[in-house]
Amino acid sequence: MVIYARRVAAGLGRRSASVDPTRARRWLARAAWTAFGLYVAMWLSPVAWPQRVSASIVILLALASAASAPGRVGGWLRGLALRLMPETRGRGLWSGRARRRILESWLAAGSPRLVAGPGTALVVSALAVDRGSIAHFASWPEADPQFESRIAAELGEVVHVRDADEMVSAAVASSAIPGIFQPERVRDRDFVDAGGFANQPLHVAIARDSDAVLVVLLAPSGLPAQTPPPEDVVALGGRLLELANWRDLQTELRHLPPGWSRDGSPARVVVVEPPSRLPALPLAFEPESAALLISLGERDAWAALDRAGWLEPGRAGSGGAPEAARA
Repeated sequence: MVIYARRVAAGLGRRSASVDPTRARRWLARAAWTAFGLYVAMWLSPVAWPQRVSASIVILLALASAASAPGRVGGWLRGLALRLMPETRGRGLWSGRARRRILESWLAAGSPRLVAGPGTALVVSALAVDRGSIAHFASWPEADPQFESRIAAELGEVVHVRDADEMVSAAVASSAIPGIFQPERVRDRDFVDAGGFANQPLHVAIARDSDAVLVVLLAPSGLPAQTPPPEDVVALGGRLLELANWRDLQTELRHLPPGWSRDGSPARVVVVEPPSRLPALPLAFEPESAALLISLGERDAWAALDRAGWLEPGRAGSGGAPEAARA
């Protein structure tokens, strides 16, 4: 209703020569009342019936009928729909303006040359909506045919950013969660968050001839813990995203080129991960939760670096955490 009520009303107005808007609204109201009657009848009967789904349909039909009707109530509902999505016109709940402002303020307080230009090696990944490829926005301006051919072999593409502002656009695109934020346009193309398709793109760092790779995870890299069946579509979506990220990591780790592994001393791949599920949600930003997660992350990072042989033995800082790492 939020996305399509205004479009339906506008469409009925444009087609007034062939479709009577009053008649169409009457049929919509009849459909809502019919659905309500069927729901009540099935609710009173002993027949098994998906009550949540049918109730949702009845509610949506009632709201759509009310939103398409002329008068104060219909106008208020259509105005509410526009106020709920004032920035995106239905392409997402929010635009990227707020995230862009945050990144631009951080960039202004730092050094723009550290995120784009000669001498940098920053890559930000996003999913190209038009081609379905993973676009890797590279901070260096010069072409690298070997790197680009390696990325193309993995169904990806390399986009060399022109300046720091364009790298900010790439970061906004990389965080544009589909359905939550609207796609970000970069060079007249739409991009969204590629988390479900390339959450740990180790092959990108390796293709750039990196010396080593450090991966930071918010969940254990082993088999996903068995959970009760999801109770709703939100829980199901979260579980599917968790499984997609886990499968993506396993694919990356199992297709490492020769000479790359998590074994050895020092190892070339270091995975920082919690030993068990975190006691707080990773996206919970309350100060108490953030402080707890930071302390757990520091603990797990030192443990991972130690296991990988990246730390000098016998060197420890405050709290027993090693402070010196091998060059």
